[in-house]
Amino acid sequence: MPALRGGEVHGAEMPYLAKVTASYLGQIPNEKKTDYVEIHFAHADDPAWTARGRFFLTEAAWKNGDGVTARTLRACGWNAEEQDYAFEQLNGGAESPLVGDAVVEIVVAERADDSGKLWPEVKWVNEPGGQGPKERLTPEAAKSNADRIRKLIGGKAAKQKPAKPEKAPKRGGPTGPAPVGRKQRVQQAVADHAAKHGGGPPPPANDEGYDFDDIPF
Repeated sequence: MPALRGGEVHGAEMPYLAKVTASYLGQIPNEKKTDYVEIHFAHADDPAWTARGRFFLTEAAWKNGDGVTARTLRACGWNAEEQDYAFEQLNGGAESPLVGDAVVEIVVAERADDSGKLWPEVKWVNEPGGQGPKERLTPEAAKSNADRIRKLIGGKAAKQKPAKPEKAPKRGGPTGPAPVGRKQRVQQAVADHAAKHGGGPPPPANDEGYDFDDIPF
């Protein structure tokens, strides 16, 4: 595999259950001096497995309380508005208010550092099962959405549905007479014999009832 450059992501993103072990405030020494909060996590079942993530404290990342960083902090149990935006609290390391027994779901990818070494980096943080809808739809909205989806998906499915093969006609149906059984053939042969011989006796019987050699089948 070619050497990775700093910042490149390698491998698939994987979800894990984890707990916060520490948090710190930091700043990238770029022109904008971008502030961030770095959160450290340990696997919920294996504390020796750790990962960390940086979440920017910028207007774009905050988005009036609905951005990635705001949602991340709420998932970790810290609401900025309730804490009067006292972000200095997040610089407490192991004493940070984010640290506790609460379990969160983190999505981790491997990112290369400047030397090409891979490190696990947390990209997303959610409450367990937090990928679901924030609020359940009302019954009216659910029905409206279901009707729209039904027309969209059901209509396409109907177009792709193969035609049913024609069923083969049943024996004895309108396409021809039903087959005649052995007993019926014997009875008909006896009747034909009687008519031919002026009402005479039926052909001589054998062990099976009649001499079928004398009966036309």
